[in-house]
Amino acid sequence: MSPVIVLLAAALAQAPPVFRADVEAVYVDVYVTRRGAPVSGLVDRDFVVKDDGVVQAARVVEREEAPLTAVLMLDCSSSVAGAKLEFLQAAAGTFVRGLHPGTRPRWWCSSPE
Repeated sequence: MSPVIVLLAAALAQAPPVFRADVEAVYVDVYVTRRGAPVSGLVDRDFVVKDDGVVQAARVVEREEAPLTAVLMLDCSSSVAGAKLEFLQAAAGTFVRGLHPGTRPRWWCSSPE
């Protein structure tokens, strides 16, 4: 038998690589209503979360507590200068100051030049 065929057969017989990953938290968005109205005041024990049939610890996170990143896309080209630039800067500052505490602001300047 040819050495090339033996090597090819050995390569094909190997098991595919296995990649492992760990997950510390899984976010499950839930919106609970009763007769069309949102239900408030729900706590951890009001929910059962299972993974492969095994009950997992659940933690209710209110919308105000959920981590959020706000991203502003800004035009930084030469067409935005003078009064336009001042208005853009003021608007971006107003937006950032109006964010909920804990929200991470990020911005991106786009300029084709």
